[in-house]
Amino acid sequence: MWKMLRFVAALLALMLSACATVDPNIKYYEPSPGTTSENGATIIGSRVPQSFPLDDQTAYILGISGVPIRGGKAAFAEPVVLAPGAHRVAIAWTQGSLFGSTTVQLNVKAGDQFVIKHQRVEKEVARIWLEETKTNTGIGEAIFVRISVESGGFIPIYIPRGR
Repeated sequence: MWKMLRFVAALLALMLSACATVDPNIKYYEPSPGTTSENGATIIGSRVPQSFPLDDQTAYILGISGVPIRGGKAAFAEPVVLAPGAHRVAIAWTQGSLFGSTTVQLNVKAGDQFVIKHQRVEKEVARIWLEETKTNTGIGEAIFVRISVESGGFIPIYIPRGR
């Protein structure tokens, strides 16, 4: 029996270490060299706290022009710096295991500051829009995003029953 327990523990440790592996070849978004929040624009996510037992609703930046953002949801409150010009901004919305995403085309100029605003409007729909932080005015149209349960893959584990 102890052999089996050691085997299961070793298998579990191996699976967990595989989950923690980071691909060193992933290239994360970096603003153009020399671009700062002073001579570029910034965009930041937001979180709407919910009462227990509900999870908070969070909108965050997934990527810029097809390049992923380092930190993902955990970095929702960190401003992302954009060089002046056109950018495709991938935005995600999440609440617990619910997830939805969309992409917006954004043309920015130096000094622009945007925040991603959001609201869950139905069981399977969230509304996302951008606001200019200096004026609190919406930029463009709000986008309605279909939300569903995140598809986090699973690994089946077979544990034989003792005799």
